[in-house]
Amino acid sequence: MEQIRQFFQANNIKQVELQGEDLLITYNDGKKETYSLSNNQELKPIKNYLQSQGKKSISLEELTELSKSQENKKNYWPWIIGGGVILAGIIGLVIWLVMRKKKGGEE
Repeated sequence: MEQIRQFFQANNIKQVELQGEDLLITYNDGKKETYSLSNNQELKPIKNYLQSQGKKSISLEELTELSKSQENKKNYWPWIIGGGVILAGIIGLVIWLVMRKKKGGEE
């Protein structure tokens, strides 16, 4: 999705609409052009994205909002895994210290 957003920005595209096997592209200046997907490999990812999302069209504004909402999602898994590893290390250290003291007292 980020690649599609960058493609929109690089080519001054405002909106793309899927029309059968063609894409109707509306540019920021209002100009509209229709491109056949059969001979344009560069536009196929846009078609695939629209079909996977069940949409007929997408705009740069929508892509930007989707991109921002994905950036705002926090991924806590690294913190959870890191905390678990640290906790396991502390528990292992405590067990090692207790076992060492017991062995030292038995002699």
